[in-house]
Amino acid sequence: MSYPESFIYNLQSLHYIRTRPFRYDQEAYMEEKEDDAILLSYIKTRTHRVAASKDEVKKPKENCAICQAKFKHEESIGTLGCGHEYHTSCIKQWLLRKKDCPVCRASVLP
Repeated sequence: MSYPESFIYNLQSLHYIRTRPFRYDQEAYMEEKEDDAILLSYIKTRTHRVAASKDEVKKPKENCAICQAKFKHEESIGTLGCGHEYHTSCIKQWLLRKKDCPVCRASVLP
C-alpha cells in the first residue's frame, strides 16, 4: 500500500509539531509564575496563637472562609490588604485562580 506524498509530508509535520519543544508555552509559563509570585507577595502571614490560659479574654473561634476549618494553634495565617484572614495554603491556592478576596471581593492588586 502506498500513500500519497502529501499525506506522508503531513504526518512528518504533525510529528514535528507534537514533539518540538513548546517555547511559547514555556515563556508564557515563566511569565505566569512571575505574576503569581508578585500576587502572593501581597499576602501578610502570621502564626495563629491560641490563648495559653483561661484568664485571657476568649475570642470567638475563627474559621477559614475558604476551607471552613478552624484556625489551629501554630498554623500559618495569610491576611489580605482588606483584613480578611485565611490559612496561608488556602489563600495562595485561591489567588492563583482569582485575584480578589473570597469574602468581600476586594482586589488583591494595588
